[in-house]
Order: sequence, then C-alpha cells, then structure tokens
Amino acid sequence: MAENYPTICMFLSFFVSSCLLSYFPGKAKIVLAAVCVAAVVFSAVNPRKILRETLRRTAVMSLCAVVLSCAVSYCAFDIYAAGMDKLDGERDYVRFRINECYSSLPYEARYKATVMESSVIPKGTRVVLEAQSSQLERGSMVQGEVECLKLDGYLGSFDAKSYYNSKNIMLVCEAEELEYIGRDSRFSLTDAFAGINEKLTSMINAHTDGQAGGLLSAVLLGNRDGIYDSNKRDFRRLGISHLLVVSGTHFAVVVTMLETSLKKLKIKRKVRCAVNIAAVLFFMALTGMTPSVVRAGIMHILAQLSMIISRKPNTVNSFALSGSIIVLFTPLAAGDCGLQLSFAATYSCIVSRMFGAGVYRGLKLLLRGKIPHMKKLISAVMSLAQTVFMTSFVCVSLLPLIWLNFGEISLLSVPANILFIPLLSLLMYL
Repeated sequence: MAENYPTICMFLSFFVSSCLLSYFPGKAKIVLAAVCVAAVVFSAVNPRKILRETLRRTAVMSLCAVVLSCAVSYCAFDIYAAGMDKLDGERDYVRFRINECYSSLPYEARYKATVMESSVIPKGTRVVLEAQSSQLERGSMVQGEVECLKLDGYLGSFDAKSYYNSKNIMLVCEAEELEYIGRDSRFSLTDAFAGINEKLTSMINAHTDGQAGGLLSAVLLGNRDGIYDSNKRDFRRLGISHLLVVSGTHFAVVVTMLETSLKKLKIKRKVRCAVNIAAVLFFMALTGMTPSVVRAGIMHILAQLSMIISRKPNTVNSFALSGSIIVLFTPLAAGDCGLQLSFAATYSCIVSRMFGAGVYRGLKLLLRGKIPHMKKLISAVMSLAQTVFMTSFVCVSLLPLIWLNFGEISLLSVPANILFIPLLSLLMYL
C-alpha cells in the first residue's frame, strides 16, 4: 500500500482541512493557503533534495490539497453563505415550493422550502419557512410576503447556522399569511424516494406501537420524525445517538444478505457486484442522502468496483476518497457534526483494526499453544475482546469531538455501545 500513500494523504488532507476550515474565518483561510503555496514553491525550486522522493511528492500533493480546500471553503462559507446573511431583515413577496414539513402545531408549522421566484432571494435557495398554515404537503406551491432572517442563534442555543448550512439551508423566512397556488406537477426523484420512505415508515408504525415504530423507522430507514423526545434524550445520555443514524453497518447488512442470495443462485461475481452497487444506490436514495449515508455508500461502491476490476479493495483509500468527494461537491457539509463524527468513528475503526490485528493473532497462537483443546472457546473469547477493544477505542476517540459539538460527554457510552451495537446488527438482519 506504500505506493498509494501520496494519494491517500492528498484526499485526507483535503477532507480534514475542509472540516477544520469550516470553523475559521476567511482571513485564516487566505493566510493558510498562502503559506502552503509558499511551501510548494520552495519545494519545487530548492536545489537540494532534503526529502526522499516519495515523501516529497506526498508533501506537495497534500499541500496542494489544502490550498484547494481553502479556496473551496472560502467560496462556500465566506462568499456564498455569508452573502445570505446580508438579507437579514429584508421583506419580499416570494413563491415557494414545500420540500418537507419540519415540525407542525395546530396553529403554525415550520417547513423546508425552495425559493421559486423572488426579487431579493436567489432562485433555488433553500430556506426554513415559518407559516401559520399547518396543512401544506411536499410539492405544495405557496406564495406570500415574508421577512428574511439569518440563521445565527435560531431555534435554540446550538450552532444552528452550521447545522442548517450543512443541509444547504441558508435563511429563515417568516410569513404571516401564505396563498396556496397548487402543486408542483414536475417529477422529482427525491420526492419519489421520500414517498417510498414514508410508506415504509407507515407500514412499520401500523404493526408496532408509536414508540417502537419511531425507533425502528430511524434505525432501518433513517426516518427520525417519529422518535419521542424522551427516547432522543435517553439515547443522547447513553452516548448511542449514532445508532439512530444510517451508517456503514446498514450497508454491510444489505450487501451481505444480497451477496449470499446471489451466490446461492450461482450468479457471476461481476454481476453480483453490479447488483450490489445498484442496491447501495437505492438504499442511499431511500434514506435521504445524508452525509453519513453518502460516506458509507461511496465506500461500499468503491469496494464493489475494486472487485469488478479484480483488485483488492483499499479501505483507507476509499475512506479518504469518499470524504473528498462529499466536501468537494457539497462544501457546506464540511461543517456538519454528523459528517465529522461519522468519519472520525470510521477512521478509529480502521486504525484499531490495523494495530490490533497482529496483537490478536499473537495472543490467539499463544493461548492455543498452552490450551490446545479449547480452540473454539479461545476464538470466541478473542473475538469478544477484539470487539470490546475496538468499541472502546472508537468511543474514547470521539470524546473530544462530542464535547466540541454538544458540550457534554456520556460516561456510559463505552458499555452502552458494547451492548447495543451487536443488538442493532442482529435487529437489521432480522
């Protein structure tokens, strides 16, 4: 894997620097880019070969990736997103398309909407729309006079701006009265998959009580609308909120079950890989294309493509590439705490496996030499120890990031994850 180090470091540098730069102002990005450019120029014109060629190439590629991330982050956060803040306090008569109902009460509702026509807000801008009407559905077209508000400090004390910007939502629009003008008759693939998700959620709720149905819909479909606030609080206090988010475990279950079925039908390997890719893409669209879903989906797709061209999948390379793809095409997602936690957890898993594999093999051989007649028991104990170590390592690695985003740390996170992660995997298989 040594020949891939420059490429891996380049992708990792682009992704990590993009996430870090989402917390810093534009001037810091300009200074960092200038320093990196100066380092690249010095490396190119320096007559003495201070570094080895591989290390030198790795450094240059990584520095160039950081410069690119500075440019992308500056354009996304300091030009585009910051430009929307200047509309704070503006009033205009705007036409909207309703994308999703965010929350609803008998006397008011909050929607995610897209601006279709306005003289102030750019067309296509996604906003949070507050209205007195609570009867609007996805695809409804409405219009009315609204007041634009920026996202700072909106909806509580958490970092609302980063949260909504990561979902490409730029403004809050408050409307006293909206006029319903019909439905958008154009076909939308996003709406089609959202409709399938809602129907499956309704089927789950029809066969379970409200509390269990909400948890199952979140775990299996990524639909967290039906989760009770008490359940959210309990999951957060236990440090297992990530179990309510669709992740790589879901894709692993889908691909494993599909692969087993296709093997029984004696389907060729390349055909199986193509079917697996189609299933992963379908599941990504079904669960909403959130950053954690896209990360897991890209990694599984890259693994299947590697098998199609008869190459061994490179987990670290696909991990780094998936992060770069996400922040390159959706730069504002770099500030999403869910994306950062997803990648941090995945990277911790990779590191724990890389450094723990040799230790576990050595201990297993040592114990088998001393207790030769208990091989199955030794294997089971070592597998359990490996799971406990990896889970503990991931939980401890995430503590700084959890504290940064939520301001609290659960002391029960390690035992709770050791208990609930296997149960979640079993639930998905069932």
